[in-house]
Amino acid sequence: MDISTLDKLDLSKNCANVILWLKQQSSEQCWDLSDDEMATLLGGIQTEKWKYWQEISAEIGMLDLELEMIERLSLLAGIYKAIHQSVPIGLHYSSFKRPINHPLFEGLSVKEYLLKNSSIDDFYVVRDFFLSRM
Repeated sequence: MDISTLDKLDLSKNCANVILWLKQQSSEQCWDLSDDEMATLLGGIQTEKWKYWQEISAEIGMLDLELEMIERLSLLAGIYKAIHQSVPIGLHYSSFKRPINHPLFEGLSVKEYLLKNSSIDDFYVVRDFFLSRM
């Protein structure tokens, strides 16, 4: 195998791992996202595609995705990390679900804001908001 093939394999494995991680994050205890809501955050994909990706990721451990989807996955992980680094311990998940008193969010939670404004640019705005608070 040449290096590009190895890179593609690593990327496919990483995509599968992030999909499985997002499945965990969507639970009621964490982000409290339904399958339909997660599909919206993933760019408005079909809910069946989200479920299929979960199955393939669990069974095979690899998943090939388009670059735009990889960027979206990376941003969701970045939002998670930025929230976890910028809010007190124990408030990480509630900070995703509770309304934020800041003009950017207009009284919405991160969850509500991203579901309403699910462009990649909006994901950058949310991530950068929390990064600026560190």
